[in-house]
Amino acid sequence: MGNNKSTLNTQNEEYQGRKYLNEENSYTPPNNFTEIDLQQEIYYHFKLIFDENYSAPVREYLENGCKVLDLGCGIGIWVCELATKFPNSNFMGVDMMPVYPSEIKPVNAEFVKSNILKGLPFKDNEFDYVHTAQMNTYFKNEEWINKVVSKLNKFIKVIPELVRVTKPRGWIEFCEADTCLIDAGPNSTRLFNGLSQSLFNLGINPRCITLMKKWLQSRSDIMNITESTKLIPLGVWDSAIGKHNFMLYLNYVKLRKPRIINGLNISEDECSKLMELTYAEFSSTEYEGKFTVTRIFGQKFNNQIK
Repeated sequence: MGNNKSTLNTQNEEYQGRKYLNEENSYTPPNNFTEIDLQQEIYYHFKLIFDENYSAPVREYLENGCKVLDLGCGIGIWVCELATKFPNSNFMGVDMMPVYPSEIKPVNAEFVKSNILKGLPFKDNEFDYVHTAQMNTYFKNEEWINKVVSKLNKFIKVIPELVRVTKPRGWIEFCEADTCLIDAGPNSTRLFNGLSQSLFNLGINPRCITLMKKWLQSRSDIMNITESTKLIPLGVWDSAIGKHNFMLYLNYVKLRKPRIINGLNISEDECSKLMELTYAEFSSTEYEGKFTVTRIFGQKFNNQIK
């Protein structure tokens, strides 16, 4: 977390009612950790390191009342928290998988199943604020940019479609972790490289956030582009939150073990051994592993659809 290392620096620290550190000042993951658990943990973690659910200058919009879209809403936690906090605004969550709440939700929150690559079910210039996070493992580079129409099918690209549904003077925000580890041990680095390689094999760039600013700058209808990056510690070398981070990281890779096996072309036993060695590296002060999380946002300033 770079210069934010003091954010969690006491034992039994809680955030939003969620305990991150136990009596031994280390993170204890829940039993039977699931993908939904992971989504929730990552959400609260991103919120914690940035001190808020968003970084774009939209507080006044939210307080006065506006329309908000969350692409890839997952379990809907981002939508529900902000809808509760800002009752004057209306929130819409979109995801291809309907794991979001269908009944118990704020009255100003709605969810819809939709595939953005086939076009969102919203009119032009509908939302004041468009948000998306944790989507770096879902789209290929060419699916993020450049709207294309074929004779047989209409292919909509992510960024142009998000711009289309954003009102002039509205804001678009992206939040992603970079999958490249910094100063980590050789086994930790190899483990995550295996996950990255499996995605590259599918044509997906898990480091798309490193290109996002350039993609937005290439458009003539987006201005005031701003980038905010946080350096996140992994391992016991950072006693405040690095312990929690490396356990969350290990749960992340455990849920993606088949991808790692594929990316590294190794056996399941070899992968398990690699995870054990990674745990040992993160449990040692020999390495000071880190990764980055970045938020990038920009403002639409005309009706052009590109």
